[in-house]
Amino acid sequence: MISEHGENELSLDPTFMDMQRSSDAMITTLQLGAHRPLEDKRAVAAAINNLVVEALGVLPDDIFIALIPVPIENFSFGRGELQLAESAPRW
Repeated sequence: MISEHGENELSLDPTFMDMQRSSDAMITTLQLGAHRPLEDKRAVAAAINNLVVEALGVLPDDIFIALIPVPIENFSFGRGELQLAESAPRW
């Protein structure tokens, strides 16, 4: 889903965490299996950043990424069924 927000609807501090954000700053949210290791999360965040920079020509600092971990038993791949609920590891 893509949504655009007006100036007063979304606040991304232009210098938080030593960033240099422009008015083109965006938030990208990705849900992924909670079982994914940190190395995978770092790889996907870097890939998203690189692809968006290349495709849109925005600055790397303008891409705020939020990875939302979801337990695999909470995914439905269709039919309203939780296909992985019975086989999900119990961590």
